Amino acid sequence: MNTAVSHKLNRTLDGQRRPSGLISRWVRLLLAFFLVWLFMFVIAPVIGKSPAVKTLADFIEERGIDASALYYTEVEEASVAELNMRHTMEFMPTGAGKNVPLQQASGTTSH
Repeated sequence: MNTAVSHKLNRTLDGQRRPSGLISRWVRLLLAFFLVWLFMFVIAPVIGKSPAVKTLADFIEERGIDASALYYTEVEEASVAELNMRHTMEFMPTGAGKNVPLQQASGTTSH
């Protein structure tokens, strides 16, 4: 880019120089940190005290569930939910009140 053109881009409409790009980047970084702090220490605690979230948080705490866990294999509620999902998919209603395994309902039986 021509230096005369780039020099003109660093000026505001009234001809004053803009702050350097480095300063504006620092300001944006600090603003981002402030917004993260605001969410973590102001907004999230307020949301955590709302009735809907508090009920769920109390349930998790009463059951001793590690909410930060990646897998919930040792949590009874997760096992029951998985079993229900498997049974829903395996014994889907196929009509006329018959509950047969999904493979038989689709006509792909393996004998």
